[in-house]
Amino acid sequence: MIGKITMKELLGPLYEKNLPHITQALKGIKQVFERDIPIPETNKIRHSLATYFPNVKDGKVKGFLCR
Repeated sequence: MIGKITMKELLGPLYEKNLPHITQALKGIKQVFERDIPIPETNKIRHSLATYFPNVKDGKVKGFLCR
């Protein structure tokens, strides 16, 4: 995804809600959180559990992986 899309573009309206978790992950702190995601086409809600894993190399955070 690097160089193809920004995190803000990828997450859209969820970006601001996830920003505290993004900030902590970029500080090297693993984040685990739940989120209800609205599905506009169906008017339903999808429950999700996300984990942000800091990508640390040589003691420096290079980014994070999401699962």
